[in-house]
Amino acid sequence: MQLAEQALARYYETGASWRVASGLYALGVTLTHAERYEEALGRLCEALPIFRDNWQRLGEGITHYRMTKLHLGASKSAQAAFHAEQALTQLACTGGEWRRGNVLMVLGRSLDALGHVHRARPAGRKPDDL
Repeated sequence: MQLAEQALARYYETGASWRVASGLYALGVTLTHAERYEEALGRLCEALPIFRDNWQRLGEGITHYRMTKLHLGASKSAQAAFHAEQALTQLACTGGEWRRGNVLMVLGRSLDALGHVHRARPAGRKPDDL
């Protein structure tokens, strides 16, 4: 964790915003693995506008995907569905079928948790079925 924070500090010093966003994303993933979910969500929220401002659609899409998973884990299904739909939009042209398939799976779970079963079934198909 300390190494990730040091690398992030160096990225801030250089002013390379896309690297800052990547560092924030990596730190968010690390914090998620350390089960520090609120901190992870905060870092991902910081990364998102930087990716967006730098036209990094892949970074924006995978950040939305990570945020979806964190919201699902916290039983915040509406927020999870929102971020999953945003991830699909960003990953439509980039990211590949595998990533889009994973996003569809979490979107299906989010919609199912919201009681939108008719929308959840098509979204929650296995990636192999796409």
